[in-house]
Amino acid sequence: TQKLENEQELSHLTAPLISISRIINDSLSDLRELSGTLVDNKFQYLGMIDLLKIECTQVNNTGICTAILEGHIAMDIPMQMKSSLSRICQEFIQNSLKHAKAKNIRIQINDDSEKITLTLHDDGIGFETSSLHGDGMGLHNIRRRTEMMNGRLEWVSSPGNGTTLHLSIPCIQNIMPIV
Repeated sequence: TQKLENEQELSHLTAPLISISRIINDSLSDLRELSGTLVDNKFQYLGMIDLLKIECTQVNNTGICTAILEGHIAMDIPMQMKSSLSRICQEFIQNSLKHAKAKNIRIQINDDSEKITLTLHDDGIGFETSSLHGDGMGLHNIRRRTEMMNGRLEWVSSPGNGTTLHLSIPCIQNIMPIV
């Protein structure tokens, strides 16, 4: 009789288990679809300057702020590095718009045989750089991405004087000059 009781208990669990299984499978399918969109083909096909021009255009289209791009890149930058540099710019822009209330953002990027330099500046409200130790996820991501590229970063800011982020990323062997 114990076996019969267990079978009866299990039979009423079958429908909920099937429902849970469908939910899990649908969620996994959605997650796979989402992860496919995270690997953006633009990093494969566009150069660094073009990627930054897109970011500036998106900012300018908001009408909230003006973004200006200056500089030149003579190297073919690997896709992962382009992605990281673009994401760093996006985080900076997001912080400039959301927290700093910036009206102007300047993006400067240049390279030489030893490094890529990226300088991001806004005219927002600024902040005490000593407060970076308790920073949010965006600033943490900027730091992490810079470290992954063996780069150096420096924040320059003070209340009322805007914010500047200086990045220096060493060139790696698989970065080749554009001929």
